Amino acid sequence: GDYTQDSVIFVWNDQDAKFEEHQRIATAGATHWDFFAFGGASYLAVTNYHKSAIDGGPTFNLNSVVYKFNSAVSLFEEHQQIATHAAVGMVSSGEVGAKGRAVQLRPSGLA
Repeated sequence: GDYTQDSVIFVWNDQDAKFEEHQRIATAGATHWDFFAFGGASYLAVTNYHKSAIDGGPTFNLNSVVYKFNSAVSLFEEHQQIATHAAVGMVSSGEVGAKGRAVQLRPSGLA
């Protein structure tokens, strides 16, 4: 099957006391999401595992994507694509000197 689909970000509605759809983001066999903040900005990163190739078989060489929150429009917007192969997890770590945060993408089969 085709593993390309929209993943949904929900926000809490205090008035109705329930989650409601806020934004859709295209993903390809997404396996993990990670939220982190750095330098006063908010980020959301997604690991994409696989999707159907043109020949119908799977492809595992995909870009995983980091999104940055744009408060002017109240949406996450694409910030950076990172080439990955069968990414199944992501960990953002604490500050790494003046360079910023480190994001580790885990390949398939590793914990």
